[in-house]
Amino acid sequence: MTLSTLMLIGAILMIVVSILLIVIVSMQQGKGDGITALAGMNAFLNEDNDRSANAKLSKLTKILTVVFVAVTLLVYILQ
Repeated sequence: MTLSTLMLIGAILMIVVSILLIVIVSMQQGKGDGITALAGMNAFLNEDNDRSANAKLSKLTKILTVVFVAVTLLVYILQ
């Protein structure tokens, strides 16, 4: 693979991860209901599952953030 191919793959990966981050952060329950109320997720989650789902979404957000930063640094180094 050439350098430009690796940069293209990195750019596509950054776009995909950033879209996933936006969706996951929007699904988290904050001070307000956020997008979870619009998506109807509150109907599927009861009190106990709501806390565990929020914790899983928070963990996934942290993982995706690390992946995004790593890919961004890799693309920057390859330039």
